[in-house]
This record gives sequence, structure tokens and C-alpha cells, in this order.
Amino acid sequence: MTPDSDPPIRQLSTRTGYSVPHLHVIEDEIAFASGGRGLYSYIDKADFALVIPYERGGFWLVEQYRYPVKSRQWEFPQGGWPVGHTGTAANLAAAELREEVGAIAADWHHLGHLFAAYGHSNQGYDIFL
Repeated sequence: MTPDSDPPIRQLSTRTGYSVPHLHVIEDEIAFASGGRGLYSYIDKADFALVIPYERGGFWLVEQYRYPVKSRQWEFPQGGWPVGHTGTAANLAAAELREEVGAIAADWHHLGHLFAAYGHSNQGYDIFL
């Protein structure tokens, strides 16, 4: 599919099914190119930054309790702006590194922008080394 082509799924209507300050559950009535119709629900959530801290040939991880999976997990430092705050992805990455690792990086490399779970959310994230 090129940017100029018609998408294979078209939105007919939309509504917010649930909303709190940090996320919204959206329900769209959709039409498929085949003519069929359906409902598609997804989570609308602000982007976050993920930092891959590299030092002396190794990487820093942090251990966090993650409620949805009911366990502590090892992960790269990551997070989003508190509700009502904004800034650049680079500013957010620096804030997360300070908050979670207690470090300040001398060099930053933006590796790209990905989507966290594009099958059910529009939330993306910028990755920094």
C-alpha cells in the first residue's frame, strides 16, 4: 500500500467507549474493501520514550513491577510524560534516564520510532541509545 492508495479498512464512525486522563478506548465502525462491516476497538495513548543505556560494553536495565502481567520485569528505562506535561522525545528520554537510572548521558543517538502494539493501540515510542 502506498500513501496515496486507499486503505483496506475505512472508518465509518467513531466513539469513545472509555476515557481517563492517560488513555482512551476508541470504538470505530469500519468498512472493509470487500464491502463487509465491523467494529474495531483500540487504545489511544500518548507516545513514550525508551532508552537503551550503554556503558563500558554493557547495557543498563531496570526492574519494575508491571501490573498487567502481575510480576516484576527487567526492561530498558522507559516512560511517558505525566498528564498535562509535554516536551520533545529527546527531553523525555533524558528525564527517564535520570529518573530510573540516576544517570545523565553524554551522547544520544535516536534509533527510530516504532509502535508498541499496533494491533490494538496507536501508542508509539522513540528509541534512544
